[in-house]
Amino acid sequence: MHKNYYFLLLFLVFSLTGWAQVTPRNTVHSIGEAGDDSLAQVILSGRVTAVTTGDPLSGAAIRPSGFGAAMKTNDVGQYQLLLFPGTYQMEVEHPDMAPLTFELSIFRSGNLNIRMDYPSKELEEVVLEAYAREEKVNEVTSGVERLSIEDIRLQPALMGEVDVVNSLQWLPGVSQVGEGSAGFNVRGGNIDQNLVLLDGAPLYNPTHLLGFISAFHPDLVQGYSLFKGHVPARHGGRLASVLEVESGPLPLDTFQVKVGLGPISGRAAVQGPIGDQTHVMLGLRGGYLDWLLSFFDDIPTVNNSAANFQEGHFRVNHNLSDNHRLGAAVYATRDFIQIGNRFNYQYQTRVASLDYNGILSENLLIQVSQHIGQYTKSFEELRATPPQSINNGLTYLPGRAQLFWFSEKHQVRTGFNWQYTRGLTEELRVENDTLDIPPTLVDRPQGLEVAFFVEDEWSLTDKWAVSLGLRYVRYGQLGPEKGFTYATGFAPSPLTRLDSITEAAGSIVSQYGGFEPRISVRYKPFETTALRASYHRMRQFAHLISNTAAPTPIDLWLVATDYAPPQVADQYTLGWLQQWGGYRWELSIEGFYKQIAGILEYRDFAELLGAQYLAEQTVPARGQAYGGEFSLQRVRGRLTGRVSYAYVRALNQSVSPYPEVQINGGAWFPANYDQPHQVDILLRYRSGPKAFFAINGVYRSGRPYTPLVGSYYLGPNAVGDFGPRNSDRITPYLRLDASLTITQLAKRYDDELVISVYNVLGRENAYSFFFQRPSSSVIPRPFKLSVLGVAFPAIVYNVTF
Repeated sequence: MHKNYYFLLLFLVFSLTGWAQVTPRNTVHSIGEAGDDSLAQVILSGRVTAVTTGDPLSGAAIRPSGFGAAMKTNDVGQYQLLLFPGTYQMEVEHPDMAPLTFELSIFRSGNLNIRMDYPSKELEEVVLEAYAREEKVNEVTSGVERLSIEDIRLQPALMGEVDVVNSLQWLPGVSQVGEGSAGFNVRGGNIDQNLVLLDGAPLYNPTHLLGFISAFHPDLVQGYSLFKGHVPARHGGRLASVLEVESGPLPLDTFQVKVGLGPISGRAAVQGPIGDQTHVMLGLRGGYLDWLLSFFDDIPTVNNSAANFQEGHFRVNHNLSDNHRLGAAVYATRDFIQIGNRFNYQYQTRVASLDYNGILSENLLIQVSQHIGQYTKSFEELRATPPQSINNGLTYLPGRAQLFWFSEKHQVRTGFNWQYTRGLTEELRVENDTLDIPPTLVDRPQGLEVAFFVEDEWSLTDKWAVSLGLRYVRYGQLGPEKGFTYATGFAPSPLTRLDSITEAAGSIVSQYGGFEPRISVRYKPFETTALRASYHRMRQFAHLISNTAAPTPIDLWLVATDYAPPQVADQYTLGWLQQWGGYRWELSIEGFYKQIAGILEYRDFAELLGAQYLAEQTVPARGQAYGGEFSLQRVRGRLTGRVSYAYVRALNQSVSPYPEVQINGGAWFPANYDQPHQVDILLRYRSGPKAFFAINGVYRSGRPYTPLVGSYYLGPNAVGDFGPRNSDRITPYLRLDASLTITQLAKRYDDELVISVYNVLGRENAYSFFFQRPSSSVIPRPFKLSVLGVAFPAIVYNVTF
């Protein structure tokens, strides 16, 4: 049996268990007994979720009866309330849920998870979503986008897959270079300049199948926060953005099973309690495009191709006591893609995590986490003479320890980050039946990064607030390291090598670091108006070595070295947010400017595959990115959605002192991912309580490429003459998607049917232009490569037991 079908078999086993969710309607809750706690005050904390879906409820108001002020839950439904020991009549309200009251006797600090049900009749729309929109105008940090998994579910996607990464492209200032691009670009930044975190653990490739599907199980993800303007001081190591993806577990009283089945993947998720103090969740997902490819009998290359993936995510949380929790997680993915009998890719991610959260006092929290991960890639060229393969990757150990103190005016975080990164030995192997050719091994560098940070979100007055942060980071490249000195006045190359240099293991080969100030200011002249300005500096101690616009499994992640120093960026942001019509409408305008140093560009005709001395294949460069974003949203009513336009430029300039390796003579040129005009339309219409229709439209300027301007003969061979780098553009990108979601088809279960069409217009969007010499001519000719040039319909069924 094919290995992918084990996932389908697992789904059937889950569906036959018959587990059902029980929703208790308790009206009395007790935490401790009289005299248990010697403190004058106790802390009540927990999470508020929906009964039927288990999804977190942000903006829920919790208060004891008779109290004036209420505590509101945050974006993931969490709350914390300071009380005197005693008995209270508690009231819980949320604009989308039926009000809830219960009696609480509390004599020591503890956790209480609250589940709310939908009202028996629709609430008045005048209060719908009011709390969540108020929080957005009060946000101190500029350039932050937060999306829940429910918002993502309503967006049309390829083959009906709920997709975290691809949903980013509908945000202003965020783009992708095309289908099959395993990454995203934020405000003129490269794909390697985004820090992607899953519950705090970095991921170096957050996608499956070369970017078509994101590597996050949709039934375990609560939502995400994207920092694309001001980045808090607790984060570092990337220049463009930080994407924080948060998973569960959900605070369920009974086990819950979710199953989803579509044309290209299937998934299952199980979560629930084990005893009173432990909660577990397990998500499995598998992709199986092989059966679809087998239908293309008239295209042998496609018919003989394969594409599949597997993904697993397990997490357990255990309450050591009422105020202390220990968590552990394991996350693993594997992808395999083969194109006919030409070549195949394979890449894997494995991450293990351990974290501790504790309440030290009524307003002081501690968090400690440690992760260990490995990202490996392989590429095998089957038609080469002889066949050859390459393997590379890296191992990394990131961690963080921080204290969080809060008061009425301040929210202070301080602590340390660290990460050790070791590049795995790159292996190039040539297969030969007659000769025993030993593999070529290329050692890759390793480095250690340590940072101290402190940040404070300070409410100065009702109108003014500021987020202040300072980060100090030190990085060292560790030996062993081999290299050469080169002849003075000449660019590094095999012909200019002089003496070889070897650094011993454990030695510090090179060091970098410095201060990274962060500041964001918010001014509220009116209750529904916010003006924000920010500045931050960030350093990045890793490079993605590639000469393509999108990453591939043969690209190389390289830590900073003396010939590849860290990237440094300074970004300035200015924005305006306006809400009106009872929080029904929202207008956002934001501009930015960014300077970048330490970029690595590839030289003309560089050979990066297995290159041992990358100083001989790359050239130092600098960059700049600037632009503006406009977004108009309707956030309440039957018809909701967003229309946005962004003008984003990304320009690079080589700064080598050697004229022979300068790119375009040292002039500024567009980066590979430069797409100035970006238009996005996302509309959702609720035709009733159980049906939603959504439509997406996207337009992007064609990205740059280097044109062939002529050719000449060198002896009997024709040689192409290329113009300046990235001096022309491919055709613009235009796509339209649509979906229909119908919920509650079965009365017994919580289910939904999603019918979607990706690329409704069937447009053959160009992924790239390339030049190839046809058999009928000795002169290379241009060809257009389109990845998905037809409409892709899909039907996906999801059910929760």
